[in-house]
Amino acid sequence: MGNVLSADEREELLREAPFMRLATIGPDGSPHCVPMWFGYIDGRIYFKTLRHSVKARNIERDKRIALTVDLGQSYFDLRGLSIVGEAHRVTDMDLQKQINDDWVSSYLGPHHPMVEGREGGPGSITW
Repeated sequence: MGNVLSADEREELLREAPFMRLATIGPDGSPHCVPMWFGYIDGRIYFKTLRHSVKARNIERDKRIALTVDLGQSYFDLRGLSIVGEAHRVTDMDLQKQINDDWVSSYLGPHHPMVEGREGGPGSITW
C-alpha cells in the first residue's frame, strides 16, 4: 500500500490544490475525465459546470463520479487523493452564492465583478 495522508494532510491538499480531475460515466459506460476548478467548503467538494456539458449530462443520468486531487511537480513530491462518490445538485440559493463567491474569489480574485451576489449564472449548475 502507498503512503496514506493524515486527515490534516488531506484537508491541506484540498485547500491548496488548484484543480481536480473529475470522471463521470458516459452513456456507453466509458469514463469521461476532465480537469476542473473546484471549491472546498466545510468538508465538501463543490464544482460548477455548464448545464449542457458532457459531464452535466453524464451526472444527470448517473450520479456516480470519481475525482483526483494532487499537488507536486516531481515524482517524489507528488501527493494526492482519489475520491469516489455521487454528485448532487446544489439547490439552496444561499449555499450557491457562498460557493460562487468562494470559487470566483479563489480563481479570479476577491475583487472580481462576479464576486458577491451571484449564484453562478443561468447557464451553470453547481454540484
